[in-house]
Parts: sequence; C-alpha cells; structure tokens
Amino acid sequence: MSDSTESTARAHACLTTPSGEGYVGDVNHTISGIPCQQWSFKQPHGHAYDEINYFADYSMHSSAIVQDVVNYCRNPSVMESVDAQPWCFTTNENVEKEYCDIPRCKGKPLLSTDVYNLLWQIIANVKNGNAVVD
Repeated sequence: MSDSTESTARAHACLTTPSGEGYVGDVNHTISGIPCQQWSFKQPHGHAYDEINYFADYSMHSSAIVQDVVNYCRNPSVMESVDAQPWCFTTNENVEKEYCDIPRCKGKPLLSTDVYNLLWQIIANVKNGNAVVD
C-alpha cells in the first residue's frame, strides 16, 4: 500500500457520517465478532454487490476493484440507498449479514446523511463530466 493510500485509509478509519457511507477502514468482523465474508466471494452468502462503484473505495481510488474491498465492513450504496451503518456478509452460514462496530470520528462534526449524499452526487457528476448541480 502506498503512503498516500495508507494515510487516506487512516483518515477514513472512523465514521464521518451517521450511517458511515464513506467508511473505507479495515474493520473486518461484525459486532458479535464473526469474520466478514470477502465481497468478491458468493459463499457462504450469495449477493449482488459485484460492482466497485457500490463502495466508497471507488470514490477514493478510481482504479479500485471489488477484490480491493477484501472482507472489510462497508455500507455499500445501491440506487442511492444505504443501510444504517457499515456491515458485512458473514462467514457463518447461519448469519447472513451483521453490522460492524466502527468508531465515530472524534473532533469532527458528523455531516448529515442528506448533506453527505449531496456531496457524493456532486462528486459523481464532476467525475462523469456533468453539471455540478442538476
């Protein structure tokens, strides 16, 4: 991992929003301690999170691929919908998915989910060469 990638990961190792959409840290187990299933694997739990653009990692590193997310807790965005906090599919065949315990960032005010979603939309529009605000 390069120094800039490492410092970016450290900067995003805590929740900066209420639901943690931008979390790209390396927690890889659930609240109850179950290891997370790799996002690129379909066993023991099948899923449709095949595209890197569902994950905040993509906005941080445009060359990222799903395998780069490894088995880290995330709150992937599908059709601009996110869960209450970062989670993962588990390696326990009897527990499909579970939330992860990610610390909230200290000393930084949390952005509201609405403001955070607007920022993501602006970033996506700029990356796609569209107008900043529709």
